[in-house]
Amino acid sequence: YSLRAQFTAGGVPKTLDTVKGFGIKYAELAGTYNLTPDQLKAMLAARGIKAVSGHFPYKRFKEEPAAVALEAMALGLEYAGCAWADHKTPLDLAQTREIVSVFNQAGAVLAKHGLKFFYHCHGFEFQPHAGGTLMDFIIRETDPKLVSFEMDILWVVFPGHDPARLLAKYPDRWKLIHLKD
Repeated sequence: YSLRAQFTAGGVPKTLDTVKGFGIKYAELAGTYNLTPDQLKAMLAARGIKAVSGHFPYKRFKEEPAAVALEAMALGLEYAGCAWADHKTPLDLAQTREIVSVFNQAGAVLAKHGLKFFYHCHGFEFQPHAGGTLMDFIIRETDPKLVSFEMDILWVVFPGHDPARLLAKYPDRWKLIHLKD
């Protein structure tokens, strides 16, 4: 995702050459840039890069989680996740309950295909709720066997929370992490 402009402007092969030049061997995908999963997987493999995880739209997890699972499998992913839960601002408890339901359902479908579902937080989930936040509610109400999380350090700090405390509070739920300079 961090190189989305380069993928679009310079093309996938050139951008993947840049990624290889960084010494990166494992990557998280955010789309296939109009390539089939097989085409993108082959381009990655030719450069010694393995896609471990990928982001897919919330709507797809809600409406067609099995199709997401098949695409993730074709890409060779271990984790398939959602980077943004569609909602009206501000996020409220009713919307959060729906998000939890979608995540639990998506996690169950992906698990049947040997994949792990994750959610990448984006800050809006840190609305206060019941002595904590709606992010706490999402973590507590999702099935830990089916739903894991990707912490984006920026989107935890931006709304005023401490990433280290959140990692310590839910040590077994965070499987992936995003760092930005």
